[in-house]
Amino acid sequence: MTARYATLHDTTVRQAFDEYCQQRVDLHGERIVYDPVGVTADAEWTKHNMARVQASHPNACLTCPDFQTTPAFLDVHRRQRDDTRTLIATAESDGRFRLAANHRQVHDNLDQLIDSLETIGDGP
Repeated sequence: MTARYATLHDTTVRQAFDEYCQQRVDLHGERIVYDPVGVTADAEWTKHNMARVQASHPNACLTCPDFQTTPAFLDVHRRQRDDTRTLIATAESDGRFRLAANHRQVHDNLDQLIDSLETIGDGP
């Protein structure tokens, strides 16, 4: 019986993963092509399962070239963009211009992500 429920659970989770993958954008706001029946789909599924152990929130690294997100996190990204504006202003007023530049890169990436995700929709 456990094996039966495990199979049902895995199928349900995989279906949700495939739906998630069809709404992803990268760090530059570009849609990520995903074919759930393509030859790389199983590899992506495995990579995703391994990555879940390592990253526990949607904004693990907004300067990482492997960053991916979906419309489900739009509100999180909007809040972080607002917070990042404050961080930029604080760093600049403290004369910490390198830190401000780092925050600006995150802010610019968030702008791109948000614009792109808004064209997909506000998620479920």
